[in-house]
Amino acid sequence: LSMQFSKPFSLGDTIKAGSIEGQVVEMGITTTCLLNAEKFPVIVPNSLFSSQVIVNKSRAQWRAIVTKIPLQ
Repeated sequence: LSMQFSKPFSLGDTIKAGSIEGQVVEMGITTTCLLNAEKFPVIVPNSLFSSQVIVNKSRAQWRAIVTKIPLQ
């Protein structure tokens, strides 16, 4: 219930909680479904979110990009 009131993330957000990371595609009373980087569904019990730090990457005001630029 605390997750429903605090709204740490919404549908479509990309989040990371502990070692689990993905895009939120479904939120239920007891579980949340994420799509991981390989586009596989990951069913996460909502109790996990109360014991983990949640990073909501979709709400970041800036994003880092790492790229290699070849120089000659």
